[in-house]
Amino acid sequence: MNWETRLERAVNAKQFTDEDRTLASLWITCPISEIAHKIVLKDDITKCPKDIYLILDGIFFTKGVEDGDVDLAMNCYKSIQKRVNKLSLTTIN
Repeated sequence: MNWETRLERAVNAKQFTDEDRTLASLWITCPISEIAHKIVLKDDITKCPKDIYLILDGIFFTKGVEDGDVDLAMNCYKSIQKRVNKLSLTTIN
């Protein structure tokens, strides 16, 4: 199940599952992992993005999921998507 689906479920349920909290806490299973093929990573081991804004959005996304703050997590997810699109356009141009 991807993070878009997990977020839709959390919005409807007004909460995250235990599995969501576990997956959000790891770079390799958080929303960043779903777009890793579209961004520049620091290295292959950590799968951490080079872009500081993606790192911060990823951290705050995790915080939102862990704290049960669906709005914060959703805002961070949307910000991650926008940033990836912006980075992709910058790379092309």
